[in-house]
Amino acid sequence: MILPYALHFNAPAIPAIYERLNDVLEGDAAGKVYDLVATLGAPQDLASIGFPDDGVDVAAPLIVKAAAGNVRPIDEEQARDLLRSAVSGQRPS
Repeated sequence: MILPYALHFNAPAIPAIYERLNDVLEGDAAGKVYDLVATLGAPQDLASIGFPDDGVDVAAPLIVKAAAGNVRPIDEEQARDLLRSAVSGQRPS
């Protein structure tokens, strides 16, 4: 569920890898992974598995701490934005 959003966020830090994924998936990798999840019938959003709206502010600092070695540094506001998108199930673009 988070993978499409993480791919979208990290794309600027891994342009060659992301471009290769785009080629292999024949389109925007983050969107294609999102579509695959839908095709499989898996939940499309965090809300559908019980993640509360107010959980965004609790989870954001945890993401920042856990992502210390991520290819693209993430701050709390970026983590909140990523989580809000994942809670809503909005397709990354």
